Amino acid sequence: MLRLLLAERGESFATLGDSDSAVLAATFVGSDEKLLLVLHLTEGELIKN
Repeated sequence: MLRLLLAERGESFATLGDSDSAVLAATFVGSDEKLLLVLHLTEGELIKN
């Protein structure tokens, strides 16, 4: 199972689907920044762009 970690002045977890090959992504805007966080827990990789 993959989970997407969304952090904005706190932490909330969104559990989306049960796909081994799926990559979950969310784009959200901070103060003046746009962060794309991709968290793939099956491989434990966090990518920031």
